[in-house]
Amino acid sequence: MKIYTVGSTIYHVFNTRDADSVPITFAGSPTIGVRKDNGTSTNNSGLTLVVDSGSVTGLHSLTIDTSQDTDFYVTDHEYFAIVTAGTVDSTSVVGETVLEFKLGEVPSNVKKWNSSTLPDVATQSDITGLNNISSGDVETAVGTALASYDPPTKAELDNAVSPLATTSDVTTAHSTTDGLINGLNDISVSDVTSALNTYDSPTKAELDSAVASLATSSALATIDVNINSILEDTGTTIPALISGMFSGSGANSWTYTLTDADTGLPIGSATVWVTTDADGANIIASGTTDAYGKVTFALDSGNIYVWRYKVGYNFTDPDTEVVP
Repeated sequence: MKIYTVGSTIYHVFNTRDADSVPITFAGSPTIGVRKDNGTSTNNSGLTLVVDSGSVTGLHSLTIDTSQDTDFYVTDHEYFAIVTAGTVDSTSVVGETVLEFKLGEVPSNVKKWNSSTLPDVATQSDITGLNNISSGDVETAVGTALASYDPPTKAELDNAVSPLATTSDVTTAHSTTDGLINGLNDISVSDVTSALNTYDSPTKAELDSAVASLATSSALATIDVNINSILEDTGTTIPALISGMFSGSGANSWTYTLTDADTGLPIGSATVWVTTDADGANIIASGTTDAYGKVTFALDSGNIYVWRYKVGYNFTDPDTEVVP
């Protein structure tokens, strides 16, 4: 049983065949109604039935706009689309079930993105603008960020470390200390004081002056923010916009929803592609499902074949659909 959100429009196709399994039209002024849970009354608000859809005998499309009756179509209820009038091969099919579905909420763990609102979806103008992005634009952005950082020159670094003790100073101090240790029995307080006075350590003022020209934590933080922004654009935003360019080039926006056949939950991050043939040779669009299990393509009206792939799932491909 497929799960949809309240207010969504549901698209479904089904077939009618004669006793020899040959496609045959849905006759007898056919109508379809929707029952809720174990109720016995039917509702046809927002329901559209097209017999022999696209002039294909025996192929019929059913559209249910659940936003047309918010009192009937509500969350956490099951619905059954059944035939309320009609015949197939001169035999009444009243009571036959055409579609079963449930209206449910979006799982709580996918309602938010990083504990905040969902990010804005890229617009068509965003995608079109990719054609104007060049390597020069990226180089300019990186150059602008790096331009705000003024690293110390070699002369400034040399000046900063000049007051510090040299290797020669350390060697002399070490030799003096060795001599003092070796002659410890003969060392007086005045000798120790004299030895310590031979080393002129830098003062705090001298150290403060030495590090004054170095980059501050604030300057480094600014660079870190700018570089992170560039990495975000080049590593996440741009690839996401590019991926949208392969969603097809048809005249209609058509959304496909992928759910788990056992649990009914949406399957996100699955690869979905569309072909015009059942052999899967002519691919016309491809994309990846979002957290709601949805992926939208730009397709022309007619029959299509949908193929699905995700590690850990086995799908029966292709899934035959009709783009209205």
